[in-house]
Amino acid sequence: MIEEGIYLEEKRGTVGTSGTSKSIVYRNLWATKEVGPEVVTLQLLDDKANPTGLIEEVSPAELRERFVHRPVKPEVWAALKSRLHGNPPSKPKAKPKPKPAKKASNAAVASKNWWET
Repeated sequence: MIEEGIYLEEKRGTVGTSGTSKSIVYRNLWATKEVGPEVVTLQLLDDKANPTGLIEEVSPAELRERFVHRPVKPEVWAALKSRLHGNPPSKPKAKPKPKPAKKASNAAVASKNWWET
């Protein structure tokens, strides 16, 4: 049985080359968005535990292999779960299109050349 909640994923990697390389561990927190018998849907959380919008579907076997359950207080999970299901990440507002500049008439252009100003 898969528990709802927050899961930690750790990936090992290397930064740098040859003599300056260093091993690092990437840590990502994921929240279960939907738990089904064959598919578990996870949503990536940012550094402040807010949903990022990135979603991944894994099998329960892969969840047990790649992730470790991190217990949280029930009220914290309830608040986070409401943000996962109820409110998708807001889209940025579209910027208004700039108005095209008015073209000067040929008479105005012909009488005002750069060397005449």
